[in-house]
Amino acid sequence: MGADSPTHPAPATEEIAHLLKSVGEKPLLLVEWAEAPAGAALAGTAMVVTERCDS
Repeated sequence: MGADSPTHPAPATEEIAHLLKSVGEKPLLLVEWAEAPAGAALAGTAMVVTERCDS
């Protein structure tokens, strides 16, 4: 999720709540999301990976 800008607005409160609920119900989503490439939507959400910081 990128910085709050016209191109990449900050997620709405409802989106964050959905994200947290999803992880609470299916903790392994974190693994799937961590592997998502830039430009991909996080499974089960409308959020898109805007940048990856792989080490």
